Amino acid sequence: MIHRENKFINPIVVRSEFYKGIGAFIFEFNRIEFSLAYYICMIETGKNSLNFSTASKYLKLSLSDKIKYLKQQASRLNINVPLREDLLSMLDEVKELDFHRRFICHGLGIDVQHDDKFLAMINVKGIVKHNTYTIMDINKLINRASNVNRGDNGLAGELHEKIRKSIESNWTEDWRHLDSFNKKSPGTSEA
Repeated sequence: MIHRENKFINPIVVRSEFYKGIGAFIFEFNRIEFSLAYYICMIETGKNSLNFSTASKYLKLSLSDKIKYLKQQASRLNINVPLREDLLSMLDEVKELDFHRRFICHGLGIDVQHDDKFLAMINVKGIVKHNTYTIMDINKLINRASNVNRGDNGLAGELHEKIRKSIESNWTEDWRHLDSFNKKSPGTSEA
């Protein structure tokens, strides 16, 4: 038991809550990545569907390639400016969440028990960076990820419906650019 501010904290309970939070965050983030692949599929095919034959083409893109592609396509899509800005804003939020995902998925290792914190370290272009996370921090990230994907104007929510309608009513073969995008920008290896 850890004694802190007249309370005893059971490290096993802290770790259990922390591990559950990590799993929930990773689950929510994976749903975001799927939503991005779905958007690319809609842009490329003009259809609101992702089946097994087309899924591998869009799901195998790295997160950075998905974001880069969607940002490039946002200016080409025949959607109104506020809708385009909503999409770009969501993509920026995904990039910010990915910053934390990298620490949480690849860098957690040191349990700073006396503060109920976990220290994460990752290598960013040859420089070791560190960040600390509490259970509360992880829960905030879970809520942010859930809101980005399924919130009022989330990627899989109202924003999806608005963009789907625009794509279905305006789509032409000229919208297909993934093959040329892949030739110019090969997928990056990103965990």
